[in-house]
Amino acid sequence: MLVSAAPAEAERVAREVFGALLELKPHESAVLTRTLRVWCANDGSPGRTAEVLHCHANTIRYRLRRIEDLTGRSLRSPQDLAEIVTALNACASSTRPTDRETEPWTVSPRTDGPAD
Repeated sequence: MLVSAAPAEAERVAREVFGALLELKPHESAVLTRTLRVWCANDGSPGRTAEVLHCHANTIRYRLRRIEDLTGRSLRSPQDLAEIVTALNACASSTRPTDRETEPWTVSPRTDGPAD
């Protein structure tokens, strides 16, 4: 709702939450953002996220810790996670072509197999 109702506010929230993450090189920022989006789409499962992204679960854990360090937010805190998801939604609504080129914003969650 925030994203469609107030795009300027959505942009502000994304910048506030992702600050340092958005200052990284575009490819590095896109990798971390995609990791976060896939992790959220897979109910916070590093194992399933690793399967989708074709890497090791420890790589996912490292990336998630890096995201926490860059944002100053904990993925274990419900309030911080709500802010992060809001910022992800704000980024997904972005019409900037460079974002579209480096970030596949649509990720479907896996529904097969047990959760980690």
